[in-house]
Amino acid sequence: MTIQVITEFIAKTTVRVIAYVYDDDGALVDPETSIKVTIYDPAGDAEEEDEDMTQQDSTTGVYEYYFRTDADTTKGWWRGEVAVIDVDITNGHIQLQD
Repeated sequence: MTIQVITEFIAKTTVRVIAYVYDDDGALVDPETSIKVTIYDPAGDAEEEDEDMTQQDSTTGVYEYYFRTDADTTKGWWRGEVAVIDVDITNGHIQLQD
């Protein structure tokens, strides 16, 4: 499943990536394996690669990761991928500006 997400942030902020994991019936579930996030910079290089996401407040099926930026972080369109086992859950974009 691929969902287009575009969000704009200002450099020097923390970007919170949230993933919702659903079963075939549309119910939130916890996977048996970990959930990983990879964040690519505008050049397509992995800035954060296969980082573990953590469960949000023990809420079933909701996971988060905090990506910290600073004034020196490259500006432009960033791409994020979240994976459970070998299935893409979401594919989003982040834009950083001054």
